[in-house]
Amino acid sequence: CNNYPCPASCTIGNDPRVKTFDGRNYDIHGSCTYQATSCDDFTVKLKNRHLGITSVYIEEVILEFEGHFFVIQSSGSIHVDNTTVEVPFEKSFGNGNLVTIENRYHSGQLVVILYSKGREPNSATIVTQRIDNGQWMNIVITLHGTCAKFTEGLCGRWNGDPTDDLLMDNAEGYQDLETSCLDPTSS
Repeated sequence: CNNYPCPASCTIGNDPRVKTFDGRNYDIHGSCTYQATSCDDFTVKLKNRHLGITSVYIEEVILEFEGHFFVIQSSGSIHVDNTTVEVPFEKSFGNGNLVTIENRYHSGQLVVILYSKGREPNSATIVTQRIDNGQWMNIVITLHGTCAKFTEGLCGRWNGDPTDDLLMDNAEGYQDLETSCLDPTSS
């Protein structure tokens, strides 16, 4: 935390309840793919699905980095660029960047760590916890301080002001174009 803000976390879980980097709490109810956060060279998305009549849960988490897609599904399946992989998994890039996926606690909790050159110890940590035999999962996204003031998505802008966490020129920009998408600010 010397030259940058200390790392911050965003949590998304249950029927998804979001707690942003700045501490704002709200619910999202759309069965859709939403951008959870982004920073410079990576984006984290989550895909929700309906489970029952009114409940919506996280079905998968997607890390987009250097043209690759790292997907964790609530069932426990892990895919990199549409290929199923086993944990522990490691993808090295020629520029020194690295993505690892591991089952750190052997409890259905998968950890994705993005090591991006120049951000020590790491750029992003995504912890997924499978719940109810893989019916759904909770996630915690922790970002390096260099991402402060550069984030966008459901996790907010990380600028110390929770009132602007969901503001942007186009509120639909946080969701992929799917027919079941709801504006994340609607309840």
